[in-house]
Amino acid sequence: MSKRSVELNFDANQADSAPVLVSFRGGPPKVSSDFHFQMYENTAKKRKIVVADADKVSYQAANFGHGNASNDLSSYVVGVFDKASQSVQLYNVDQLYVLQQSVRGFRERVDENTQASKSYAERTADLVNAFGSKVSKRIVKSREDNMVQVGNITGASAITNALTQKVHQTNEELAAKRANDPTYTHASGAMDATRAAVLPPCNVDAVTPDKVYVLDKFLSNDVMESLSMKADEFIGILETCPLAEFLDKNNPPAAAYIRQVMTTLPKPFDRKKVALMLYVMYLVQFYHLRFPLFKSPADASESMNIPQIVVEQICDTFCDAVVGDNGRKSYAQSKVLKDKLILHMLVVALTVGSFSLDLTAISADLKRAPANLAQYVRQIGCRTDSVKAEGGLYQKSSAVKGKGMATRAVLSLPLVFPAAKKGSNRR
Repeated sequence: MSKRSVELNFDANQADSAPVLVSFRGGPPKVSSDFHFQMYENTAKKRKIVVADADKVSYQAANFGHGNASNDLSSYVVGVFDKASQSVQLYNVDQLYVLQQSVRGFRERVDENTQASKSYAERTADLVNAFGSKVSKRIVKSREDNMVQVGNITGASAITNALTQKVHQTNEELAAKRANDPTYTHASGAMDATRAAVLPPCNVDAVTPDKVYVLDKFLSNDVMESLSMKADEFIGILETCPLAEFLDKNNPPAAAYIRQVMTTLPKPFDRKKVALMLYVMYLVQFYHLRFPLFKSPADASESMNIPQIVVEQICDTFCDAVVGDNGRKSYAQSKVLKDKLILHMLVVALTVGSFSLDLTAISADLKRAPANLAQYVRQIGCRTDSVKAEGGLYQKSSAVKGKGMATRAVLSLPLVFPAAKKGSNRR
């Protein structure tokens, strides 16, 4: 055993003169006379960059950003041996710089946009073809074989030309109609376009209220059949359980509206009206839902106790489908789409009530003031009447408490839509 003794010294005031501790990710280089280091420092931001240059290779590291090793949970002490005094000066080093190696004059040619022009389905197919099982590859191939190409359809160009001419003819007729309408303005045209985007299909020239909004145009036969089955189930429950007891026990999301409808419907109950009432209840349930929705329609159907086909129809109509980077689909709902949901809900509720709707109950379910919903029904083309709040339906309602009046929406002809408001010039 060596009897040589070495003196260890440590001075905290010499921290500024501490050596720089580096490591080479690719192993230590061959030291030559051209190998040298430089350090750049931003004192204000406490940022340092270490640069090393050799004959054909350069190195770089920093105490911030990519490659930073300041959070490696390690502490370092460096000792510098002085041969003259046979002593070792110790320094605390708070940073290890991991030098990243790069070869001068070499540029890696990698096209980062090889997948940018491909759709999600194409990228998924490439992934399955590379790593998928035989069953997955067979499914992808079958899907590609069943894809219909427009060029392979006999008469496709003739159909396209016919549709183009029809669109052109419709635009000309619309322009002529606007030219002959002295009340038409660009503001009113913009209002009409906005109204057409958020309202159900509307026939403004209808001669009876039941022809204005035809629900079959956005509620398919499959959706109505599913709602009708739910209606039969609900009517069967009411045969053995009083309505008040059912509502108190289950607390459905549209309890006030259900109580209002079911106490005014004559017996035997109209199956279609009960089905539409349940659809209003489902829309109220989606209205209070938090978005974005990360559940699939199948999972949402199970958790919300709504038929899956109805969930899919609501998501397709009142939500935007978003596909993330991981390929998972979620659903978002903007303010415009939420307004669209409310307008469709009110149209269905008006249909259930024979085109007359007391806003007291449904405003309580939506937790909105009746005056606020009155603005929505005017966009549908309804007039609003103030009626005396009498009877058991209003006894527990805070919407009419102390006022004695309720708001009723009536869909009558001719339709009267609100005029576009002129905005004031801001200075």
